[in-house]
Amino acid sequence: MSGMHRWSIVMAALVLSLAACERRAANVFPETAAVEWETARNAGDADALAKLHTENAQILPPGAPLVEGRAAIRTYFRNLFEHSPEPMLFDVRDIIVFGNIVYRQGNYSTTLDDGSTEYGKFIQLWKNADGSWKIHRQMWSSNGPPLTN
Repeated sequence: MSGMHRWSIVMAALVLSLAACERRAANVFPETAAVEWETARNAGDADALAKLHTENAQILPPGAPLVEGRAAIRTYFRNLFEHSPEPMLFDVRDIIVFGNIVYRQGNYSTTLDDGSTEYGKFIQLWKNADGSWKIHRQMWSSNGPPLTN
């Protein structure tokens, strides 16, 4: 094998390796994005939560109609926090990355004003737009009546 041919093979392998690394790096969901969302949610900060959603995001809250758009999501969470400001604990069970979309699923629990505990589940679809991860779709629901302690 000639020196030029070996050099071509080495360069091709290097280019393919770098391309593979670049693809993997783009398909990594930074957990800091989710932590930022959970922190804003538990602080009752509707403005910060709204900024963590895409402009045309949709949330599907339990027992309520679909809420669409960042402004409507801000209003929804402001109203929610006025009536139900309790922090939630999140237990993420699954994260799947599909390029610029991330599926995140898990369970939550929260202690209500009366001391009972509500358990539920959630699904979030995050979208990477312009290098920033934001929630594009979100749904959650309770597992049933709260459990008294």
